Amino acid sequence: MGTTGGVGGVGGSGGMTGGVGGTPSGGSGGAAGMTGGSGGMTGGSGGMTGGVGGVTGGSGGMSGGSGGMSGGSGGTDSDAGGTGGGGGDLEPWKRGEDPTAASVMANGPYTVAEITEADGLRNGDAYGDAGGLSGGATVYYPTDADAPFGAVVIVPGWQYQRTEMAGWGPFLASHGIVVMNIDPNSVSADDPALRSLGLIDALVSIKGENTRSGSPLMGKLDEERMGVMGWSMGGGGTWLTADEDPGLKTAISLCGWIIGVPGSTTKAASLQIASLGDPLANGMSQPVYDAIPAGVSKMLIEFEGGDHYIGNDPSFASGQIGKYGLSWIKVYLEGDDRYMQFLESEPTNTTEVRRAL
Repeated sequence: MGTTGGVGGVGGSGGMTGGVGGTPSGGSGGAAGMTGGSGGMTGGSGGMTGGVGGVTGGSGGMSGGSGGMSGGSGGTDSDAGGTGGGGGDLEPWKRGEDPTAASVMANGPYTVAEITEADGLRNGDAYGDAGGLSGGATVYYPTDADAPFGAVVIVPGWQYQRTEMAGWGPFLASHGIVVMNIDPNSVSADDPALRSLGLIDALVSIKGENTRSGSPLMGKLDEERMGVMGWSMGGGGTWLTADEDPGLKTAISLCGWIIGVPGSTTKAASLQIASLGDPLANGMSQPVYDAIPAGVSKMLIEFEGGDHYIGNDPSFASGQIGKYGLSWIKVYLEGDDRYMQFLESEPTNTTEVRRAL
């Protein structure tokens, strides 16, 4: 099954609209960028300020698409090694044939199916009410892989619903990982803290599939192997959730955005994808990386090209987004050390790489 995803362009006088495409291309920023409530963030030509509220774009707005990437690789900072974020005591799982440089950037060998609220999936109070789509969440799972499975919950960023992150579900599930892709309750009003509550509530829902009569995942989930992922404000929500839930095994932020510096109580193995060309969240991942305690496995990759959308589909950055995201989950959620070689490899077209594996 091919991955789907893509990036959206930016609205002119009000808001952003997300496209779903097979290739990393998108629209260009409108003159007004994004408009929202009072306070909030100020984007466009400069950084972002403020807390919860709307977004007012400057002369640049936000430009869609991950775009081409150019330039050389940035330096590598190898910090003291981590311990796996609390997952080191779990029995390792090794699925399928040995991974290769090509296989970690392509769809896996397993057939993927979906579960929605129409099938009986729980509708949580803290996520999924944004409207515009049928139901508030989609679960992707492998139909022909051997159980048990771990699971990852994904939440999008400001002004977007789960279609913006849709490529991640089929991609990870085809490699044997269950994925729950959720909508926020509000595309505009849900700040990182509310998106974190959505992730926490969605973890309840996905664990519920392990005991729900009639669920194709009944009895097939390992409830101790859970992870979270988020983009932009959803990335900020991912950081907060990792601070809040000591039982998480993995946390992946994609151009995470937040006011403040979380991370000091994180125990989950944490991967951060960032872009130097990001007009909204550039520089926000580094302080969080620094705040994550010594002994917790962590990695930061800042790409030179791309923009705020660079992490939204595993095919972006010439497949490197999927390579590092999948390998991170395989090593720290499934315990499959065959994928460590890819985390230790050097990504290309970067300005900064830091790791404590």
